Amino acid sequence: MRYICPKCDGRLSENQSRYNVWECPSCNGKFRGIHCDIDMADYYSSMFPLSLKFWYTSLFDSSYDIGCANRTNCPFCNSIVNGNNGSGKNGWWPSVCGHCSSQLPMDYVDEPIVSEPIPERKKTKKPKSDYKKLMDLINKL
Repeated sequence: MRYICPKCDGRLSENQSRYNVWECPSCNGKFRGIHCDIDMADYYSSMFPLSLKFWYTSLFDSSYDIGCANRTNCPFCNSIVNGNNGSGKNGWWPSVCGHCSSQLPMDYVDEPIVSEPIPERKKTKKPKSDYKKLMDLINKL
């Protein structure tokens, strides 16, 4: 199934659980699959029986079956988790798996903040004391 990146609106195809962290190939943004929308044009075009996509997806990709937009697998026990209106941002997904009772990850992925490197400080020489200056002058003579 094809999904829409919540950061750059790029299209990506994923076959893993929507609770896992995904990475967009366009913007390299990281997010969970439950936070992105489904490409509904792609989804409905696969339901048209006269298209080649219909036959390809019906034979090889079960994620395009009717209602699979609202389903994903539990990342812990691999059982089916059903969402409600699971097209993404406006959908609702359970926070606990009904089969294994594991807490499902729903938090947003924080990307590390890249800070500018601190410039190196130039080492300054300490001013010579009067004694050192006098000794250097004596040594020169």
